[in-house]
Amino acid sequence: MAGNTMQAVVLRQEGAPDVLRVEDVALPVAGPGEVRVQLNHAALNHLDVWIRKGMPSVPKPRVMGADGAGVIDQVGTGVTPELIGARVLLDPSVTCGSCRHCRAGDSVYCDDFRVLGEHLAGTHAQFVVVPAGNAHPVPAHLDDVHAAALPLAFATAWRMIMTRAQARPGERMMIWGASAGVGCAAIQIAAAYGLETIATSRSADKLERLRELGATHVVNTEDTDVVGVVRSLWPDGADIVFDHLGDVAWKPSMTVLGKGGRFVTCGATTGAQPPAQITRLFWKGLSILGSTMASQEDVRQMLRFVEVHRINPHVDTVMGMSDIVRAHEHLESAGQIGKVVLDISR
Repeated sequence: MAGNTMQAVVLRQEGAPDVLRVEDVALPVAGPGEVRVQLNHAALNHLDVWIRKGMPSVPKPRVMGADGAGVIDQVGTGVTPELIGARVLLDPSVTCGSCRHCRAGDSVYCDDFRVLGEHLAGTHAQFVVVPAGNAHPVPAHLDDVHAAALPLAFATAWRMIMTRAQARPGERMMIWGASAGVGCAAIQIAAAYGLETIATSRSADKLERLRELGATHVVNTEDTDVVGVVRSLWPDGADIVFDHLGDVAWKPSMTVLGKGGRFVTCGATTGAQPPAQITRLFWKGLSILGSTMASQEDVRQMLRFVEVHRINPHVDTVMGMSDIVRAHEHLESAGQIGKVVLDISR
């Protein structure tokens, strides 16, 4: 950082990872009700890959990144100066606070819902400005790397499991694509909450790692009859299926869900047009639940849960901000287990 500039990862055109550049950009200033955070670490999400590819296309240039952790170094008017120096992690969802959804406590449905790195300047930078309410104290047991890895994946998984699927201890949940950041978060939340789980992966090398994270059972989807395995373990079916894959997971999920089961999804990375299988829906009384990001209350509850159970998000690798191209390549290759984190200092 020099004078009124800072370094940040900037997207100027859509394309392959090599379109990303670390550049000098204007240093942001905290406005009314805002804080400026000097970031020490920031995590990557598949959202960053989609934005880089133009799915969705965002105004450019755009500083990317939704997850981050650091120290508040400046506050705007209306914010207590005592917050300066506080160690915080960031809720990436920015809402208006005044629409009917926000007033009802459903901020995830806000009429002006925005996400750091997509609609607003993001966290792959030395500094970021956010509303003061988006900066939360870091759970005491987390170091900076794991604090940065926590927010988006864990808040998304929390809302899917707890708020949307209304999981109960002792229930059985199948987790598709469990080695992704949100999948690892689902495993760790489920283990701490007392759910029996089946975690899936296409890679045999990842299965034991998923078991170490807390998965009760693991299944290789590349060379295994997944439906057969689930039926042998749970003859009367799964209570919940947790999905972010889309097409490849839909048909087997409709088959393995038991009566009254819940299918909860936050993504469709393998496609968004699966066969409807309406007869299974009404015959078994299934519920199909969509979920995106998390409300402010979801984030607060998730952070309390993480602190009580001393959960550490699983970090696959830490790279310097200067390694942003390699970090995107690694994430896009699906070679990771858990989160890829950037060290902003290098």
